[in-house]
Amino acid sequence: MADVTAALNLSCFAYLALPSRPGGTPNLISTYPSCWIALYLQRGYESIDPVVRRAIRQSKPFRWGLGFEPGIRSESERALFEEAAKFGIRCGFTFPIHDDQGGIAALSFASHEHRIGFDARYLSTLRACG
Repeated sequence: MADVTAALNLSCFAYLALPSRPGGTPNLISTYPSCWIALYLQRGYESIDPVVRRAIRQSKPFRWGLGFEPGIRSESERALFEEAAKFGIRCGFTFPIHDDQGGIAALSFASHEHRIGFDARYLSTLRACG
């Protein structure tokens, strides 16, 4: 995945497999900055992250970030994206993965670019995948 991330000229990736039962531990493989991962988990962002919620609800790839997400409804969701931007995670796209036994995972690629640069570079690629 790191090779794909580099080939697409993106900052980092994360693969998150959600636990199959409540209270289970998610499986995370990521090149996101370790300080961001620690902060994300410490603040419980996984419970409010609109990217995770959307990956649970749908199987079609989508882009995300401030300015993309019409689903950002709360101040805490906005704060999550603003905090992530401080770590170079401004926007990205996610491929939800749903298996036939109810398992859910998400593969996300992130960029440090602002929305306009991101759109110019990746929107056609994402449309081709979805």
